[in-house]
Amino acid sequence: MKWTCTKFRGRGLKVIISSFVFAATQAAFADVLESQQVNNISGLGLDQSEPVIVATPTGNIIAAWIDERNGTADIRVGLYDSNGLSLSPSFQVNQDDVRGIDEEAPSVAVDGSGNFVVVWQDNRTGDMEIYARRYDAMGNPLGASFTVNEGGIGTDQSEPDVACDAAGNFLVVWQVFSTGYFVFGRHFDNLGTPTGDSFQINVPGEFSLATLPAVAMSPSGAFTVAWVDADVYFTEIFSRAYAPDTTPLTDPIWISDDGTDSDHGQPDVAMSSDDHAVITWADGRDEFSNGIFAQLIGAGGLPVGVNFRIDENQAGTYNMNPVIAMSPAGDFIISWHDYINSLRTILGQWLDAAGNPIGTNEIIAQPTSSSTAYTAAAVAHDHLGRTVFAWQSDHYSAPEVHDILMRRYDINHQPVSDEEVLNDDVDACNQTYPGVAVDGSGASIVVWEDMRNGNEDIFMRRFDAQCNPIGPELLVNDDGTDVHNRNAQVAMNDAGTAVVGWVDGRVTFSDIFIQRYNASGTPLGTNTHVNESAEGSQYGVELAVAPDDSFIVLWMDSIIDSYDVFIQRYDDNGMPLGNNVRVNTDPPYRTQTSGDLGMDAAGNFVVIWSQNDGVGFGYNIYGQLFDVAGNRIGTNYILNDGSGGLVTRRESTVAMAPDGSFTVTWTDYRHDEPAIYARRFDAAGSPLSADFQVNDDGNSFNHEDPSIAADSMGNITIVWTDYRQGYPTLFSQQYDASGMPIGANEPIGTDLDPSIQMWSRTAYGDDRLFIAWEGNHIPGQGYDIWLASTPDSACPADLTGDDQVNIDDIFAILGLWGVCPDPCPPYCTGDLTEDCSVNIDDIFAVLGEWGPCE
Repeated sequence: MKWTCTKFRGRGLKVIISSFVFAATQAAFADVLESQQVNNISGLGLDQSEPVIVATPTGNIIAAWIDERNGTADIRVGLYDSNGLSLSPSFQVNQDDVRGIDEEAPSVAVDGSGNFVVVWQDNRTGDMEIYARRYDAMGNPLGASFTVNEGGIGTDQSEPDVACDAAGNFLVVWQVFSTGYFVFGRHFDNLGTPTGDSFQINVPGEFSLATLPAVAMSPSGAFTVAWVDADVYFTEIFSRAYAPDTTPLTDPIWISDDGTDSDHGQPDVAMSSDDHAVITWADGRDEFSNGIFAQLIGAGGLPVGVNFRIDENQAGTYNMNPVIAMSPAGDFIISWHDYINSLRTILGQWLDAAGNPIGTNEIIAQPTSSSTAYTAAAVAHDHLGRTVFAWQSDHYSAPEVHDILMRRYDINHQPVSDEEVLNDDVDACNQTYPGVAVDGSGASIVVWEDMRNGNEDIFMRRFDAQCNPIGPELLVNDDGTDVHNRNAQVAMNDAGTAVVGWVDGRVTFSDIFIQRYNASGTPLGTNTHVNESAEGSQYGVELAVAPDDSFIVLWMDSIIDSYDVFIQRYDDNGMPLGNNVRVNTDPPYRTQTSGDLGMDAAGNFVVIWSQNDGVGFGYNIYGQLFDVAGNRIGTNYILNDGSGGLVTRRESTVAMAPDGSFTVTWTDYRHDEPAIYARRFDAAGSPLSADFQVNDDGNSFNHEDPSIAADSMGNITIVWTDYRQGYPTLFSQQYDASGMPIGANEPIGTDLDPSIQMWSRTAYGDDRLFIAWEGNHIPGQGYDIWLASTPDSACPADLTGDDQVNIDDIFAILGLWGVCPDPCPPYCTGDLTEDCSVNIDDIFAVLGEWGPCE
């Protein structure tokens, strides 16, 4: 099968399907021809978090953080000079990884020459493991990334930390889960070669949950490890010191000395050139506040003196996440975040080598309103005594936008800069949860949730039958305020009348709003509030537009007890027909979810949902038929056949053919892993089949989020998110009108560059199949929405869409001449022979189809 159409940024997927797909000769869904972007890439940037920062001996700054500009969590590094100026664009550390795998918990350490090593946790193999990669002082990689841990020491490795000596030898520590949690370490030389196997640092005894390790190393290679260890009720701070050859200098030492039943956590450690160390942590020994405490450690690894408090005791405050940096001479700086005047604030305290405070707690950075929080402090201290602070800025008004900020101080502890943004992704932002609809001519509308203005708005864009944009992107919600509008969907009839619905935050946190449009894309009136009560919470809007321009809105509403399925009918002028109607008639306090509706050619409709019947965790799929006037036909009844027993069935969706027959599909948990099931019904709601499994790869992989559509002949296609390739991609299955499968499961597109594909929806128009999905195919742009369609004729060589294969198509081939851009396939217009190049073979393909399309 050939595809053409659009790609746009966002999360979610609609699929629009035509009877063309059920022609006698079936082609693969993988043969996608073309895509283009709908929305502009502009906005506030994507999500960055968990910064770590070190200073080189020359005063340059190395920062690492978790970065989601590719749609998943990657590790990214930026290099800056002592004035905070970027030395090069930031770069991704895990370049050899599959996009679709999350990398987290970065740590970075630098040696005496400015070379550095980055470590992180990585689940590319299915289990969480620890990876590392080395770089020279200019940021050039010294080889590929490599696994730090060996097999056999546990199923889950996480929370790594790393430290270097002056020569570039380094130690990585991390927590391991096997029969409990333990702290392990592994030592490497300055070429990245392990000098031995992993070794356990904590000693199990009374305490058995060792987590959150931190490590520091002196220029000579001696190192100290600190960690949290827990008994049944409380957590304590422990440490252990080692010689450069990894020989222990001490047994584990209990550092927190308050002797109270309180929690201690989030340790960090630093070392001086004479092998002294300081450990800091968050401490709950005071009843009404959480303090930042520290302990001096002598060169032999034993505590010097007692625990001392760093924060200036403010009763009722909550200090968290301390970090520490130390100069070679032993003076040090601790940074953390605290609530000051109800604002998440970054604080710092300088201290001399004896632990005496230099000055008082200083506010390093404080947001101007509670809509922003400063957290996850990081700090670096260079050899000249200059200090650099970094932190994560959380924008509550734009919850998917987190930035990494920095501020620099001179050797006299005076600020020499204001807040500076470290991450360099400010020209891209996430667009999410799209919906798509098509009219009888093949013209389409795409809607999505957009973050470009710093809050969630609903945008739309119209396309003609050849998928060319008609005008610019349009803002749908008219509230004009910084509120959250989300989960957009759209429906359209054959004449082009459209309704957009979404969850809106202008009145309460979650109301259902709609906006009507005529066939020219002109708004009909203003945004309309659908749900009648201000009580409860609403989500999950779905819509259907009848041939006479009347329409139905469905949503989930908690106004009565638990969530119920509600609908509201409207006439062709957008006036409500009666009041909100609760569809499910079950007893109170039973939960409904995953509501959907389908409509036939006459305007009769079916509502379906997933319902917990009050017995364990089992959910059944329910349905209710309605006639064109909104009268119930029969009562609520169970649609699945009962096979599989008391299991969860969720994410239900329905497609209704023009004659009123319909097919329901859902995610079914009767096997070890969730599978896709479906069942067919006639127009009276009587079953035409038993439950049948849609995915054909067995039950060893996860399958979820099914979507379904029916064409004018009653043929159907189901699309779902599938993990059989090790990461989420879309697969599909076609069925004819009698329910017989057409071929086997097929992937949507060809995923040569492994990346995430997920979230599907379905609908039909103009005898054409349209598919859109969420994917992170393009590095640096987060999640995009990819929308594709079959051509508007059965002629793959009709590139101009005039139902003729002629000289115009030859000129089209010449205009596209050359090697297809990556990825290929499936996104290369003119490559009729699918060899990833537009060349003379494609001209011969045009000549072979010369003449009118049939």
